Amino acid sequence: MNSFNEFGTPPERQTFIRLQDSRKLAWSEGGSVNGTPVLCCTGAGMSGSLGFGIRHLPALGLRLIAIDRPGLG
Repeated sequence: MNSFNEFGTPPERQTFIRLQDSRKLAWSEGGSVNGTPVLCCTGAGMSGSLGFGIRHLPALGLRLIAIDRPGLG
């Protein structure tokens, strides 16, 4: 069986906020904290916790922000 790390890198930072309707909006971040933000909107069957090449982002000066959309994450 393949491990998670063969396909991606776990997110470096994960957080959430509580929305007015009591749902949680969660997102994961990786890469350079002060890098150019890149928003990743995942689709069905995916979540914001997938690490799409996070280990390469600091060298590129990028900060990946992947959200868990309500009903999909």
